[in-house]
Amino acid sequence: MNGRFRKATEHDLAGMEEILKDAIRFLKEQKIDQWQRGYPDREQLIKDIRAKCSYVIEEKDGPKAMCAVSFDSEKSYERIEGGAWLTKGEDHAIVHRFAVHSSCKGKGMASFLLGEIEKLAQKEGVFSIRIDTHEDNVRMQHVLERAGYQKCGVIRLIGGSEDGVPRLAYEKVLENFGKKC
Repeated sequence: MNGRFRKATEHDLAGMEEILKDAIRFLKEQKIDQWQRGYPDREQLIKDIRAKCSYVIEEKDGPKAMCAVSFDSEKSYERIEGGAWLTKGEDHAIVHRFAVHSSCKGKGMASFLLGEIEKLAQKEGVFSIRIDTHEDNVRMQHVLERAGYQKCGVIRLIGGSEDGVPRLAYEKVLENFGKKC
């Protein structure tokens, strides 16, 4: 993998929008009702960049993958149905808007991005990472499970155009938790 993981800037916005549009199109083609209600959008990408929680994997011709990583608690993640989180408390990272451009699918980009998120979480001193996905997004579920994430139950999104929508919730406890890199 030749890409470079780094914090996104507003200069990355056009490339990030292309990744997002590509992901929305792919999900629609797969008949997955995720990201089909106007969220996420350009405004959300700008908010993430300004909040300094947006990251990209950049190759020579621009961003090819992106995500947002939050270290704050979120209402959507407070209640879990049909299971339980692997860890208790608020010392975890939460990943949102995880997307890889279709031109890079099957090349290990998603696994590379998850690995970089783990390094980021360890640097921040947190010992677990949480993420959610649509129940029909089998491809993302496979990526997460292959990377060591465990399905913990179902959360319901709070707010926005997807308010109340259920999502499969995953968590990974990092092996070197408690040790800052």
